[in-house]
Amino acid sequence: VRGDEEVVVEEIVQETTEDLFEGVDSEGFSDLEFNHLFPEAPLGNIESGKVGYILLGITNHGDSEYTIHNLEASFRYHLNYDQVLQNFTAYRYGVVLKPKEQATLSYRWPIQPLFEPVDYGFTLLVTY
Repeated sequence: VRGDEEVVVEEIVQETTEDLFEGVDSEGFSDLEFNHLFPEAPLGNIESGKVGYILLGITNHGDSEYTIHNLEASFRYHLNYDQVLQNFTAYRYGVVLKPKEQATLSYRWPIQPLFEPVDYGFTLLVTY
């Protein structure tokens, strides 16, 4: 792998609550809106051997306050998201979002230079 080759990050924009929260009351989850931006790679192409960077915007549309505890990420095999290729650090935030407030959180992760320039799934997990 040459240093100028790129890793294509496939973004997960939306996950269904049916599989992740089966049997859990998910009514309150609709209060939060998430938006993301890769400011250094707007097309999602991130060069191997570099540091990936994402901004996560969160808006609380509800009447309750939420605490954003952690952000953590992983690369996954793009054809089978059950197969984790690399886990990244979980960062603690402890940001309290009162009703109608917004916050922007940043997350950085190292991209190993040995990753081949193919598609990878990128998962950003928000714990709140």
